[in-house]
Amino acid sequence: MNTKNFTIAGVVGTIVYFMLGGLFYNALFPNLYPQEGETSVLFIALGCVIYTFLICLVLIKWGVGVNAKDAALKGALFGLLNALSTNFFMYSGKEVHTLNFGIDAGIGAVSTAITSAVIMAVYKKLQK
Repeated sequence: MNTKNFTIAGVVGTIVYFMLGGLFYNALFPNLYPQEGETSVLFIALGCVIYTFLICLVLIKWGVGVNAKDAALKGALFGLLNALSTNFFMYSGKEVHTLNFGIDAGIGAVSTAITSAVIMAVYKKLQK
């Protein structure tokens, strides 16, 4: 694994994932998680960095992703499972009628699929 290419793919993936989060959670589904105070963009960005580099590790270092299409399919599954797991933890103390985890699981699957495809496409492009 080339560390420079891994880092570049991770940074590009982070930008894509951050932008997709803004699209889904601010523009398309702004009421999915009502704000109870100010949102820390720094913490959102750090979460994006960590999650995206985890995806990079799985796809690149451990050889799971072969190409962008393969990475998108595996990323969708990874994103879906991650979103479901996280949402079950988050909703453990909420009323059942407030659950939106189906929507959020879909967002997780789609955004991780797109991000995974971009990561693998960038990494493969840099290898040439």
